[in-house]
Amino acid sequence: MKKRNKVTDMLKNVYHKEYTGKIIRMAMEANEWTVEALAEAIGITSDSLSRIRRGKANASIETILRVIYCLELDATVALIPPKYRKTFKNIVGDAIGSEYNIPSIDDMLLK
Repeated sequence: MKKRNKVTDMLKNVYHKEYTGKIIRMAMEANEWTVEALAEAIGITSDSLSRIRRGKANASIETILRVIYCLELDATVALIPPKYRKTFKNIVGDAIGSEYNIPSIDDMLLK
């Protein structure tokens, strides 16, 4: 079983798939990524990526992070709608001051 970390769990609570799908669609269009090419690059099916783009998929945070990483997006901008960012940053700040090890996006992707 994969060990979860506090940041990944917190992301699940503030992640809005419709908002993230819109950001992914815009980034793909701006950088001329096709669904097929990006899906292949991150190791999922084109159908799965299409559902993520439309905000219809219940994709794992790890899959969403792979998409964000491949598109070179800022995770906070891509995952968390503006109205929730201050709350999330406060929670992460509290976690940094505690016993939890806050991993980088790269660390989360490599697990």
